[in-house]
Amino acid sequence: MNSQLTPNNTEEFYQKINQRASRQKQLFELLRKNDHQPSAFYTKQGISSTVLKQGEEKGWLSFEDVEAYRDPYQGKNLKRTTALTLNEEQQQAVNSVLTSENKAKNDVFY
Repeated sequence: MNSQLTPNNTEEFYQKINQRASRQKQLFELLRKNDHQPSAFYTKQGISSTVLKQGEEKGWLSFEDVEAYRDPYQGKNLKRTTALTLNEEQQQAVNSVLTSENKAKNDVFY
């Protein structure tokens, strides 16, 4: 999420907040101090997704899709294993698939 608040528009936006909208005020203050944070940061502060959406509609913030890469095995100590041997029927099935893949041929396997 990116804050769209600037020194020029901050006062104007703040004047338009309903005085009873405490979560919107809280979001507004957080946006003033933190211009680029993930939405999880705001939800941890008690700001609901509804209030975030209202902030977007009012022009205070914009959502940005960010692709996050992670290693699901990070910090885990996995024991190395060895491959199991395939029986003859399984090996034939694997060979059929690999042969078809190498030829770039679409086949239905039975």
